[in-house]
Formats: sequence, structure tokens, C-alpha cells
Amino acid sequence: MAGAVRMSAAGSRTPSLKVKVADPHATDRHATDRHATERHATDPHATNPHLSERDLEAVKLPEDLVEEAVRLARGFADPTRLRILALLRRGEVCVHQIVTALAMEQSAVSHQLRVLRQARLVTGAKRGRHVYYRLADEHVASMLEGVLSHSQEA
Repeated sequence: MAGAVRMSAAGSRTPSLKVKVADPHATDRHATDRHATERHATDPHATNPHLSERDLEAVKLPEDLVEEAVRLARGFADPTRLRILALLRRGEVCVHQIVTALAMEQSAVSHQLRVLRQARLVTGAKRGRHVYYRLADEHVASMLEGVLSHSQEA
């Protein structure tokens, strides 16, 4: 009902607006447009099909951020690189262990590790004759878990 007050989940008092439901059999296009406008005013999850120029400007990403994000995403976009990242979830792994686990040539693994380093997804530390790799940080571990988890939902 128009002008009524309701309690929000946070306990604050917020005005409640009456939402008109359009008759599905109505042929009045303007009634349907009014319904969409009224629904948008009261439904925080409704999408506005018409963003203003100011809104469009506000969501633009800086070019350097876009380039870095794409470089990062490319690290996940290759089956071999994803397998390497998955191997590194448990901690540091030596290059020769990665070669053995993936049954690949050392040069091919080294190439993929270079791409992962450039994407800032892994870091390497040389100890003696061996190089040990690990995930760069917790953000990478979280992204990897998210990618794998989301893939299982499909």
C-alpha cells in the first residue's frame, strides 16, 4: 500500500511503495512501460535497460587495468597452464616434478611457466640447480578455486 512503512532486514524503517502489476492480457504498451518503471523504482535487482551517459562513463575501466586483467585471465585460459596452477595449489613444486606429473617436455612446461610468471600468477625460486614454483598469492589461489568450483557447477 502506498505510503506504508516496513522494517528492513537491518531494522531500519523504510517506506514501502505499492507496485502495480500489469495485466498480462492488456494491449496498452504504456501500462506495461509504467509497470516496468514502477517495478524498477522498488526492486533493487531490476535492471535498467537505459543507462545514462554518466552511468556509462562511471563503469568504464582504465585501459591499463583492462590489459592487466586480460593478461591475468589468459593464464587460466589454457589447459596446460590450468593443470600447472592446480599442481601448485598444495605448495611449491619443482619444474621437473611438473614435467613428470604432466608427461610433457621440459621446454613446453618452461614456456607455460613463463606465461604464468608474466601474468603474475606464479613465482619461482631457484635453489641449487632446481627452480621451485608456487602460486603468487592468496588471490591467485582464490581465483583458481573459484574457476574450478564454478566449472563443476555446469
